[in-house]
Amino acid sequence: MTQIDAPQRFVLLDGVRGIAAVAIVHRHAEAFFGRPEASSYLAVDLFFALSGFVLAHAYGEKLAGRSVTPFAFMKARFLRLYPLYAIALLSMALFFATLYYLDLPTPIDDLHRKISLAELAFALLTGVMFLPAPFTLTLNGALFLISPAWSLFNELVVNLAYAIKGARAGTKGIAVVLGASAVVLIFAAFHSGKLHLGFRWHEMYAGMGRVFSRFLPVS
Repeated sequence: MTQIDAPQRFVLLDGVRGIAAVAIVHRHAEAFFGRPEASSYLAVDLFFALSGFVLAHAYGEKLAGRSVTPFAFMKARFLRLYPLYAIALLSMALFFATLYYLDLPTPIDDLHRKISLAELAFALLTGVMFLPAPFTLTLNGALFLISPAWSLFNELVVNLAYAIKGARAGTKGIAVVLGASAVVLIFAAFHSGKLHLGFRWHEMYAGMGRVFSRFLPVS
């Protein structure tokens, strides 16, 4: 008997996602794997695009027909992303707490400054809520205790926009989003001379431009 309700598996896209994951790991582990390709940051943009396609396939018609509410959709997204994120958040919090009690500076900040328990507590609180903190203990101004989590935050923002309006958007609405994103990215490129942006406070606008220009599911 054919199981017509079985979810479709995109094997080719799984392979593409695996290649992108390797590129990202390489970029964040230069000490182990050597200098990465300068364009490897684009693997994040590829993830945004793949996410848009897969989510549109799984939820687009249901969101457009309102058989799935935006709340139910966002709940499903949080349940998918949060468990592994929570483990990473706890691990990083314990790491920084250990540095504090050993009176050691953070090794992943350009200033190599000492750990502040007040900053750590606030960053952990915002991290639990999956929100960016106004300061960081990692990577020269990144948004979270887990610096790569900026992309997950951006994806949740675009997921919410898609659930509320995007799943029912027509060609004109999509064109407006594309145009606005293009303007943001052109400005960011002229201002910073690059598009490897989004993981610091003053770059958040560029990160949003990246995710909204890549995440273009059409139901």
